[in-house]
Amino acid sequence: NPETYSIAKNVSLKNPVKPGYTFKGWYTDDKFVSKITKISKNATTDYILYAKWETKKFTVKFYDMYNILLSEQIVEYGKKPTIPKTSLWEGHTFTGWTPEITTIKDNVDYVANFTKDKYTITFDFNRGKENDTKVIEYYVDTETFVLEHPTREGYTFIGWTGSNGIRKTLDVTIQKGSTGNRTYKANWQANSYNITLNPNGGNVLISNVYVPFDSEYGILPTPTRTGYTFEGWYYNDTLINEDTSLKINSNHELIAKWKVIDYKLEYNLNGGTGNLPSKYNVETETFTLETPIKTGYIFTGW
Repeated sequence: NPETYSIAKNVSLKNPVKPGYTFKGWYTDDKFVSKITKISKNATTDYILYAKWETKKFTVKFYDMYNILLSEQIVEYGKKPTIPKTSLWEGHTFTGWTPEITTIKDNVDYVANFTKDKYTITFDFNRGKENDTKVIEYYVDTETFVLEHPTREGYTFIGWTGSNGIRKTLDVTIQKGSTGNRTYKANWQANSYNITLNPNGGNVLISNVYVPFDSEYGILPTPTRTGYTFEGWYYNDTLINEDTSLKINSNHELIAKWKVIDYKLEYNLNGGTGNLPSKYNVETETFTLETPIKTGYIFTGW
């Protein structure tokens, strides 16, 4: 708009612009009572003109992560909206709004951002080994799953304890929608195996015993066999003593090992001579003693 005018013609007043505001007209007073739209021809007055403004207002909406409206506000240009409380979504952490909240300059929709919380399940397999643990992860929207059964040589898995309590539970189910870190410890029962005692030609009062895995065989019965000395129970070439720990994860047989006893044969040849055996045992084939000789004599018997 001009800073001066001439009485020779009308002067039309142009509308100014101001970001965030709506122009409401020119006034000749600062109380905005006398409105003026033009300066008429032949006017002879100096003017101080006052622009009247109205602050623009915008609609601001806040939505949660599932597009549910949390708040709708009318906010003036240049001001910030009132941030509503976000919904609490189990298994999620609120991380802010999109777009970033600043002073309002237009209509805007804000959407709450959440990240899924990550949870861990720690397993103690309890198998007597170092680093006998495992960690897996799950989220609130992980599909329902059942903990797998671990295995251990010579043992039967009898259930989990830990986050499920002290009562052993064979099948632990993690339902979809679950949250929180969890720990579980495997519980085991040693398998007992049937040990058959093979006397290997001898006699034994007890023909079999049951021994739990990882336990000592204990005192096994001693077999007897005429003409032999018992040298122990063997599994293949391994001697099994009472303090031997059972490490065979199946029913098995122990075989008695024997050593034949040699018996001495002594002779009083009563002045004679002969080629006679000095010993025998139960495995010796049947034999007849040779007849000894003595000069001038006839052998008449033993």
